[in-house]
Amino acid sequence: KRLGKLRRGLDPPKLMGDFRIDLYGAHVDWNHAVFPAFIDFTRQFVRFGPDSKDPSSKPVWFDMIRVVMHGRCAITIHDLDARFDAAVTPYSSSEHYVDIRADKLSLELSRL
Repeated sequence: KRLGKLRRGLDPPKLMGDFRIDLYGAHVDWNHAVFPAFIDFTRQFVRFGPDSKDPSSKPVWFDMIRVVMHGRCAITIHDLDARFDAAVTPYSSSEHYVDIRADKLSLELSRL
């Protein structure tokens, strides 16, 4: 007769919240050439937590946030000025861009 131990780690914490975020005078510049650096930055989020003993593949950080966070978030941006550039390098002065201006932009996210 064999006896085995089944070890299970703690479930991830659940974060509950009801947030309202108001931003005034936001200026955003985005160039898709910056995206690889953004991906490298987000890969480092796993370093903030302890290593897991689970051998299965790890979910990406935004899937983990989806599992952990519950609640509502309302984001309102007043006086938005944004430019989305289509150049292949962040250093070019290309004329291929889209300007977006809005007096009030609202986004509501809910996960209950």
